[in-house]
Amino acid sequence: MRISPTARGKVRVIYAAPADRPFRADYRSGISWAMTEAQTWFRSQLEGRTFELHEASPEFCQMPDNGMT
Repeated sequence: MRISPTARGKVRVIYAAPADRPFRADYRSGISWAMTEAQTWFRSQLEGRTFELHEASPEFCQMPDNGMT
């Protein structure tokens, strides 16, 4: 499949954590910062084009415990 260079999509970012780990606001902030930096880098490399984020902050997903620990 070929994607048009002018196509604009949205990136959905998910912060997933194992069932035995709590949510960490500092991780969410770090992920948000990294995605903003990635947008800036792409913009500088691709003549102003970059991706959009679905949400400003990543969504949090607590993964189920599958009994493999």
